[in-house]
Amino acid sequence: KEEWGNEEVKTPYRFSVFPNPGYGEFTVQVSGTLSSDAELIIYDAHGRVVKKRFKPETTNLENPQIRLNLEDLKPGNYILKLRSNQYADSQKLVIVR
Repeated sequence: KEEWGNEEVKTPYRFSVFPNPGYGEFTVQVSGTLSSDAELIIYDAHGRVVKKRFKPETTNLENPQIRLNLEDLKPGNYILKLRSNQYADSQKLVIVR
């Protein structure tokens, strides 16, 4: 958070995914405050949406950990995008067997 005059402005969040590469069970660790309109989107190597999860199931929006079960996806390279109305970031995700 930063102060700008009398107004408090939230800085964008960052996130990491572990283990990466992984076998299908992943944890997304967010640094910062996740907005309630956030969603997780997983894209395959061709840019197609293969999974979408609205409003991550967490009651703690400050530095939350989000568990992802992607065991139904084939091994390969994916992009995990975390976005809200105010911010978006993405990370490469690798599933191995």
